[in-house]
Amino acid sequence: MKKSASQKHDELFNLVLTKIDRLDSRIDNVDKTLIKQEVSLAEHIRRTELAEEAIKILKSSIDPINRHVHMVEGALKMIGGLSILLGIITTLLKLMGAI
Repeated sequence: MKKSASQKHDELFNLVLTKIDRLDSRIDNVDKTLIKQEVSLAEHIRRTELAEEAIKILKSSIDPINRHVHMVEGALKMIGGLSILLGIITTLLKLMGAI
């Protein structure tokens, strides 16, 4: 039995509607996913800002320690240099027979 043009048109129209409904359903799912991702991103941004602030605080706490370490290193280098100089002077005096 041959279908009439009207029946073919109705079948095609129903097929198109079915496809549109599927696409609409998929778009709804995409929208739901985007909403979840937006919430997740906002939370990630909040945590990142907190972490950056904590790093700044930690860095400002460590700066005085770094300055102290550099000062002690300088003092130790000076003591080392004076020790070498004293050793040279002592050796020279021993060689000259003064000690």
